[in-house]
Amino acid sequence: MFISQLPHAAGDPQTAAYERARAWLSRELHDDIAQRIALLSAELGVLRHRLTDASGEILEHVAKLATETAGIGADVSRIARGLPPAEFERLGVEASIRRCCAQLVDAFQMTVDLDLDEVHAPVGLEASLCVYRIAQEALHNVVKHSGASHASVSLKAVGGELVLRVTDDGVGFDPRAVRSTNTLGLMSMRERAALVRARLVVLSKPGHGTAVAVHVPVRHSAPADSSSDRL
Repeated sequence: MFISQLPHAAGDPQTAAYERARAWLSRELHDDIAQRIALLSAELGVLRHRLTDASGEILEHVAKLATETAGIGADVSRIARGLPPAEFERLGVEASIRRCCAQLVDAFQMTVDLDLDEVHAPVGLEASLCVYRIAQEALHNVVKHSGASHASVSLKAVGGELVLRVTDDGVGFDPRAVRSTNTLGLMSMRERAALVRARLVVLSKPGHGTAVAVHVPVRHSAPADSSSDRL
């Protein structure tokens, strides 16, 4: 199990500010552009396997495009301004998550059950974007790593919190082993949750799927009990 911890900046304020800015840039590069490029690369891989009647030359070309696309994702170096995507601001968190799920369903022929409430609570743009990015990362992990054929996504306002849950029926993993490798996806989710003082819980077991939940406070309240495994 993972529970997010608030980061503690060390050193002088200027150094701490620089480290926060660098961490923010790393998250944005990974969570936005790199994720979109990775999805495109994965779709090219799916396309290659569907082209059963294509010539070897075409298959080789599609494979090359997938490899080059993945390389571009690895070399991405942008984020000129620290603004959330304009489309996200227009749609809001609920509609943005719904659209992300629709894209995955279309691309990978998996099923996703949605139970998304419209968000009326005063969450704020930063917290809403945190919820969306964690949903996006969790869903992309389902596609890339879990081998799942089915996932569920819920978004609810419960007891002064906005609660996102993403579960799948995939292969699962050993959280202790993953934590020791400091994978960028899980690190990014923990850091994003910490920035808005949210509680992130990731539960998984080999052969039993994975569940990700993030609890974002929508008003000032007592700190969450981080000892609980309850999603």
